[in-house]
This record gives sequence, structure tokens and C-alpha cells, in this order.
Amino acid sequence: MSNNKVPPSLLNQALEHASKGIMIQDTNRNVMFVNHVCGEITKWTKGDIVGKHCGDVFRCHTATGMPFTENLCPCIDVLTGRSSQNAREFLIYRGDGRECWVEASASAIKDDQGVITHTVTIVEDVDAKKRFWGGIIKTKTISTLGAFASEVTHEIKNF
Repeated sequence: MSNNKVPPSLLNQALEHASKGIMIQDTNRNVMFVNHVCGEITKWTKGDIVGKHCGDVFRCHTATGMPFTENLCPCIDVLTGRSSQNAREFLIYRGDGRECWVEASASAIKDDQGVITHTVTIVEDVDAKKRFWGGIIKTKTISTLGAFASEVTHEIKNF
């Protein structure tokens, strides 16, 4: 019978070399691990992130600038049991001071008794996609408003 346990060194390599950003947090939302892709997306170094509360580093917020509350954070949803996994798109402040849209998908890590000990978050850069679709929506809205204004003007002239 073979041993099916994956050696910790192999797990570390898998986490570090994954193609998506990976962040592991404790139940207080202090960052325990980030891989290099997470660093590339967020422009924060491991030294800037590890050991710190994620909210203090990333300052997650909505498009209107509203800071994340407990009702919005995907990790809090997982930690409080509202959801076993959760994904959301939101803005963060990167290490270079710029805002960036990310999608974060959080899941629980449980011990042998089923108690949540950590969360793992997969982080993806969706900034270009969000800005592209935002531009499309803005263009379509302006076009619709222009057509509406033209119709109103026509009706006023014919009144």
C-alpha cells in the first residue's frame, strides 16, 4: 500500500507556482501566505503583506469608494459560516498606490474536527475586464440618452 500523503514541500511548490494569486489567512484575517502571482496582482511584496491584517493592506472598497463592511468581505462570509465559499469583485489599493479591480474567491480550511482554522483566497486581476465593460456600458448609456434627447427635442418641436 502506498502512502498517498503529499509531502509539504510539494504542496508549497504547488501553491507558489500556481497560475492564480493565492492568499491564506488565519481566522483574524491576518495574512499567513501569499504566492508570487498574488504579489504581481497586488503590487505588494510578501514582506508587506504576510503577518498583517488584509484590510489594513488592501483597503478593499466598492466602486463608490465605500469601504468593505462585514457584509461584503468574502472571507468574513466564510469565517462566519454564512457561506462555505464566496466570490466577489471589488477594488483594492495596490502597493503602487493605484486602484485595481480583483475577484476574490474565498474558501474555508478546516481541521479534522471541522473547525475553520484558515481561509484560502484565490485572487484574480479583473481590472482590464471591468474597465472595458464599464466603458461599453457608459458608451451605450450615452448613446441611449442621446437618442432619447433627440426624440424629446422632436416631440417639443412638433408640440
